[in-house]
Amino acid sequence: MKRTQKLTDNIQLLVISLLIISSNIFAQQRGQQNEPPRTPDITGLVDELGSKLSLSSDQKSTVKDLFISHFEEVEGLMKSDRGERDAMHTKMQKLKSNLDNAIIALLNDDQIEAFKELQKNQNKQRNNRQPRNQRPQR
Repeated sequence: MKRTQKLTDNIQLLVISLLIISSNIFAQQRGQQNEPPRTPDITGLVDELGSKLSLSSDQKSTVKDLFISHFEEVEGLMKSDRGERDAMHTKMQKLKSNLDNAIIALLNDDQIEAFKELQKNQNKQRNNRQPRNQRPQR
């Protein structure tokens, strides 16, 4: 029971980290930020993911490289493609899916299960957010 609770807590922390990354991407789309997270931010995310999934040092290094490459792609897409919002969203989802698949390819079965649980919790939290037009005004 304690192990399950600890795994759940770890998954929740990873989900929060992934939400932070996602919010940075959407803030960039709105033009509020002009650059992806810096390497120290990515390092912190990788360290947190590493502790949640018990990643080896080789896995952490590869995940860090994947994150850096991912954010460079996101930045390039945002600079080059100022098209319609739905098209941009679709491209961003594809980049995120590619990142997730690359990370999963590095993981063992237990790590994959934990990673998918993190993604599931992240999706639940994302779906529970109120749409912009229904949020209270500040």
